[in-house]
Parts: sequence; structure tokens; C-alpha cells
Amino acid sequence: MEYRTDCTVNLLYAIGVVLALSCYAQSQHISPEELDQAFIQAASDLQENERLQRRAVELGKVVSDQEASASRKHQRTTYAAKKAKATIDQGFLFNAATLALLKSGRFAREDVGRLSSLSLEHSVLAKQAQDKCNSEQDIAICQKQAFQTHDGTCNNLLNPQWGQANGCQLRLLEPAYEDGVGLPRRFMSNGDELPNPRFVSEKLLEVLGEEELDPQYTHQVQGFGQFLDHDMILTPTSRIGVNGSMPQCCPFDTNQISQCFPIYVRPGDRFFSKVQTECMNVVRSGPCPTCTLGYRQQSNAETSFIDLSNIYGLNDTQNRQLRTLDGSGELTSQGIGLLPPTQTPQNDGCSDPDTNRLCFRGGDIRVNQQIGIVSQTTTWHRQHNYIARRLRARHPHWDDDTLYFTARRIVIAQMQMVSYNEFLPKVIGKDYMRKYALDFTGPTKYNPDINPGIINEWGVAAYRYGHATIRNSFWAVDLKGRLEREIPMRDAFNRVLNFYNPLENDKIMLGFSVQPMKKFGPSFVTGVTNDLYRPLNSSFGMDLPAINTQRGRDHGIPGYTNYLKLCSGLDVHSWEDLAAILKPKCAIALRDLYAAPQDVDLFIGGVCETPLPGAIVGPTFGCIIGTQFHNVRYGDRFFFTHQGEHTSFTPEQLRSLLESTLYAKIICDTSEGIKNIHEDVFTQISEHNPINPCSSYPSLDLSPWD
Repeated sequence: MEYRTDCTVNLLYAIGVVLALSCYAQSQHISPEELDQAFIQAASDLQENERLQRRAVELGKVVSDQEASASRKHQRTTYAAKKAKATIDQGFLFNAATLALLKSGRFAREDVGRLSSLSLEHSVLAKQAQDKCNSEQDIAICQKQAFQTHDGTCNNLLNPQWGQANGCQLRLLEPAYEDGVGLPRRFMSNGDELPNPRFVSEKLLEVLGEEELDPQYTHQVQGFGQFLDHDMILTPTSRIGVNGSMPQCCPFDTNQISQCFPIYVRPGDRFFSKVQTECMNVVRSGPCPTCTLGYRQQSNAETSFIDLSNIYGLNDTQNRQLRTLDGSGELTSQGIGLLPPTQTPQNDGCSDPDTNRLCFRGGDIRVNQQIGIVSQTTTWHRQHNYIARRLRARHPHWDDDTLYFTARRIVIAQMQMVSYNEFLPKVIGKDYMRKYALDFTGPTKYNPDINPGIINEWGVAAYRYGHATIRNSFWAVDLKGRLEREIPMRDAFNRVLNFYNPLENDKIMLGFSVQPMKKFGPSFVTGVTNDLYRPLNSSFGMDLPAINTQRGRDHGIPGYTNYLKLCSGLDVHSWEDLAAILKPKCAIALRDLYAAPQDVDLFIGGVCETPLPGAIVGPTFGCIIGTQFHNVRYGDRFFFTHQGEHTSFTPEQLRSLLESTLYAKIICDTSEGIKNIHEDVFTQISEHNPINPCSSYPSLDLSPWD
């Protein structure tokens, strides 16, 4: 795109892949009257959409909170903020006003992204809408606090909303919405509709098979990786009606509300046609209220920082409900070190109130999503309490807050250490770790000019690489390392009550650490293509890779080849060009699905790439993942390796953390009975990675905190 202005260019990311113009509005001549008219039209559009929503509720086009369906389970885990409807309406209003201006011919489609700098102050209605939108957002007043806030505000003192919960996601490239503003990406270069996401998923499975095991890595890469994802991102989907009902967008031909974006299932589908399913209920991600004109953005309900918000909660109120507040500095637990019980046992879809075995509560709504997430959450929950108890033994005079916040700061540092030192090198390889300055070469320096916010392409495509590494079952392994039982993936969703059995968490964590990972590539197990969120008494669920593809289009993510150009400088003009980059069978399959290489969805192209040397993913996903984790590290004032800040660990504290933090040791310290484990739990046991006694791994020396 050619910029037609002489305005100053501001670097948004340290890597330099996104640029924004700060004063595009100088060259525009949109009158206040035109702006007012656009907002009148937008208000009318919003009113009509609300009418359609009310009608949908009246007709029962909603998913009941008591309903046992995969759609209900899916929507429950993608809804976060209570005030989401108000913010979604505000986002809709500004997007609709932008579309009205675009249709009036006042600016070109490629200029939509620059309208965010257009002043609205001389337009009465536009200014009123902007003031109302801003008034509904929490504006932080920052002080130089010693510890991270729970909602992520004030990490950056000059830009206090960077990285905060419920902020807008960022982008590497401007979106490719159908209408230039907010409608999902829909058409290919030849004018035909993009291929059906379920058919793409089905076709790739048909051509490439299902479950080839990785010869090197364990399922812990997938398990920990998903837990890390839940720490960093949750993209809320839309709700409807005054009560925030879950939309039912199926059957396919009856939905009219703007929140619906279902997936049509063709009559010949080799699985869903047998269970008489013709439609998959997919709801659009809600628009983020930017309070400015421009294209549709999506929000992130989590903080973007690696700060264990999925353990500690996203605000002070939620956090205090998760703490004992009894002077110990600990998080509240049930008797055998379990997570606290849910507060909604009657409608959470997994509790058994009759036996008083309830699902769990954590800092993130997805804690009961499947047994792997419960296991990872329990481990880090216990780690906080383990460190808090050790601190209390050394400092019996410390009050509850001092114990809690000090333990939290240490445990977050350990989470960051495991993420960057043990996990990420497997995903993007050592070369890309160096390329994006992610390896540990000594103390680092915070950069307040880096926005650590979540990149849309990372959350909706690149980091979803892990879905292609999921196995069709979880292993439960006994304390001697022997396989005790396999838990089918289809039976693991919202079925977590086995954790009330002693040692269950140990067995699942050991299972993650010894079970081989599925080899990354363009194939997915049936547990997520046919049975995602499958209820106990149902014969089918949903299709995760199809939803991923649909979600990318929902967010207006441009085609895969745009990111090849961005990340690797490669221009793709033909299928032959693409065949040199992708796995051969995959390139053939995509040619049968898409009209041109430029049409291929980012998620699909990324999982088809040949992996980087020593890495799980290929260069495009490696580039996006590397960029995100660079920004999250250097844009986090509290990142544990940063020196020179008033929040920094002392050299002695940093040395203690670096010398002792291993995920294997954390698993040992938080277990009920694990006595032996291999040092690198992300890599399979071998002569180079043998099983050792837990006592052989160094414990964290807390004397530097005296």
C-alpha cells in the first residue's frame, strides 16, 4: 500500500512490521455534518440489529444455559466480560459509521485503517459517541508500583492500557474484510467463495492421514503451550439480547443477526452427515470498542503479559476471591491441594452436586475446558502456595499481602523462565530464538516503546499451531512411569472430577511428560475434528481446525502469501512457487481447494509449511510467534530478566531464579508422590535426558529475598 501523506510514522512494534500514521486526518475534508449523518446511519443499523436480536431470542434462537451441546461448551469458554454487550455495541456503532462514510465515497477502501486519527470533536453526534465510549472504559492512574497489577494496567507508565485485560488486539497487516470495515473475508481472487472450512479440514485429513508421532518431543509441549495461551489471550465471542444469551446460528439458512458466522456442513461429509448435522454453530468474535473510526478490531479479555492471570485472576476483586486472606499469602485450595470449587455448580456443565464433587475455579473461565488445563493450572496454583509457605517460614513477621505478592512475583518469573528457556526453543528453534532476541544471554532491558499487546495473527492463526500437535488421548501414568490408562480426547472436555482422586494430577502431569507429541503438520486427530466439546451423551462435537479457519476469516486476516512476503520477503505468483515452500502433498491438496495461492488461509498455509531446522513450526508461524514473544518480553516492565528498573530483581535473586528453575523441579515440588522425573519434560526420555531423582535438581534459594 502506498501512503499518501507526509505525516510522521510511528513504530508500533520493535520488529518494525507494523506502521501507523498519526495525522492522516490532515489530508481529509470530511465535514462535521457528514460525520453526524454517518453516526445517524450507524445508530439506525445498531437499532435494526438489536431488533433482530430480540426477535431471535423470542424465537428461541439461543443456546440454553442448561443445554448439553458442544456449542454451549464452546461459547461458555469464549465469553469473559460482564459488560461485553455494551462494549460490543460501541464497537459496532463506530464500525457502522465507518462503513457509511466508505459507501458515501469520501475516502478509498485502503484508507479505512487511517481513519482512527480523524478528529470527531466538531461533530456533535460523533463526539457524543466517542465520549460515551471512552467513559465506559477504565482509565488507569499510574504510580510506580512494586508489583504487577492483576489487570495489566500501568505496566507501561506512559501508555497504561498497553497489554491490559479487555484491550484491543494489534495487527501485523491491515485486515481484508469483505466490505473493507468488518464483514468476514469471503471471496477468492476469481470471485468464487472461499472453500468451506469444514471441507478444507476434511480434505487435508483425507489426503494426509491422522496421527504420526513426533520422535523427539512429549505431549507436554502441547499441554504447557495451551496453558500459556490461556495466560495471554481470550478473544470473547458475541452475545445477544439484554441478558447476553448465547446465539444459536443454526440451521444455516435462518440466521440474520450480525453475530452469526456458522459453518455449513455439506451432505456428503464423511462424519457429520452420518450424525445428521448440517451446520456448526460458530459465533463471531465481538468488536473491540476503539472509540474511533476504522475497521473492526477484536479484544483480548486476558492480559497479554506472561503473568499467570489464569491463576491469579484478572482484577483485584476476582483475585481476593481466589486468596485465603488468612495471613499465609496463599491461594485457596480444597483439602488435597485441589483448585477451589466452582461458584456455579448447577449450570457449569461438569459438576456433580449430588456427590459434592464440583468443577474448579481459577483465574480464567476455561479452567475446566479439559483435563490437561486443569492439571497445568493445579500445578502452578500449588507452586504459588509452595513458595508462599517457604517465604512464610523464613519471614513469619511478613503480612499476607507481602507474602502473596512476593510469592506471585517469584512464580511469574518461573513461568517466564520455563516459557522462554524450555518451551519456546522447541517451537521456533534456536535460530529464531536468537533472531528475535528471546534466548538467555544475560540481563535484559525494558523498552517502553514496545507495545506488548496480542497480535491478532498470533492468536487466531500462528499460535494455534498447537492444535496440530494434540493426541487423540491423554495418558495417565503411574508413579513408576507405567501407562495406567488412556483417556480419549472426546471424553476429556469438561470432565474433570477424577481430580478428586489422590495422585490424579501427578498421573496426568507425568503422562504429559512421557507421552510422545503428535508430529506437527496439516493433519488433526478426530478428537478435535469430529468430537471437539462433545457432550457425554452425544455422538458428535465440533471441528477445531474448521473453526480456526472460520475465525481467521471472521477477523479479516489476509491470505497466507501476504505473511510469506512480510516475514520472508517471498513473492508467490504461482502454485509452483508455493510448492517449493510447503509439504508436497499439502501443496497438491491446497491447489484443489483454492483458486490461487493468494487465497490460502493463514492458518492452513502455516500448518502446511516445512518446519524450520530444530523447530516444530515453519518460518511464517516462527516469524509471528517470535515477534509476539519479543514484544511480550521487552514490552513488559516486570519481565524477570530486566535490570535497571525499580521493579527489577537483584542480581542475586535473578541468579537464583536462573540457576534453579526447571519445569521438572516444579512438577516434583507440587506433586503428591512423584520422586523421579527426567530433566527436560518437553523432550522424550533418552540417554541424554534420563530419569533422575527429584532431589538431584536444585531448589530455589530464597535467601536473596531475606
